[in-house]
Amino acid sequence: MRPSSEKTDHYGWSGSGQAPLAAFKRITININVSERLEELDLLPITGLDRTLEEKIVINGDRVDLSSALYLEEFRFQGSHLFLAEKLLNLPRAFLTLLSITCSKISVNDTLFTLQACPYLTEATFATVCAEVDCELGNRFDLKLVGKLPSPLLKLTITTSVDVTHFMRSLDWKYVPIITINVLDDGVAAQNWERCFACVPMGTQVTMNGNFSNENMAEIRGDIFCVSFGR
Repeated sequence: MRPSSEKTDHYGWSGSGQAPLAAFKRITININVSERLEELDLLPITGLDRTLEEKIVINGDRVDLSSALYLEEFRFQGSHLFLAEKLLNLPRAFLTLLSITCSKISVNDTLFTLQACPYLTEATFATVCAEVDCELGNRFDLKLVGKLPSPLLKLTITTSVDVTHFMRSLDWKYVPIITINVLDDGVAAQNWERCFACVPMGTQVTMNGNFSNENMAEIRGDIFCVSFGR
């Protein structure tokens, strides 16, 4: 039985025939990434920040996830702009798995996402890009004081940019399994020593990309448990 429209909606009912969000432990959202912003009912970004008029429109047309109190896993595939401006209040008390794919997200926004979800044990981000290539640019001005505590056990990143800053910003609580898919040959050819300098000893790392034999030898000198793929 759904609560009437006159009563406070404590259980997350939002319209006829919809299940209460509080009943869900896992949510998966797939957005057709080939659709234009207009087809997704999104306002294109024309400046560094939203105007007051744009914010009013956006805030009036968001999906509030705050009633999904027991959400443990959230998988999103599609535009990062849609994720940031259509979905509101992603619960984090029990959230341990987060996957954001088919998006273009900056290094800083990726770190901000981890900071906002402090109990994650598994995270996937694809694709980490240069700010100029991201739909949201660099939305969050994150100023970390010290390192970001991370209970991650499994991290997968697909990237076209250097993720050294991201990796060195994490204070690993456990020995993780890390997969890095490198899309840019120039990034693959970089010196990876600083990137892995703060990774716990015994970390299992998989590097996928166009790595030269010299690159692979250098990385093996930095990480004992590393494997390579294309």
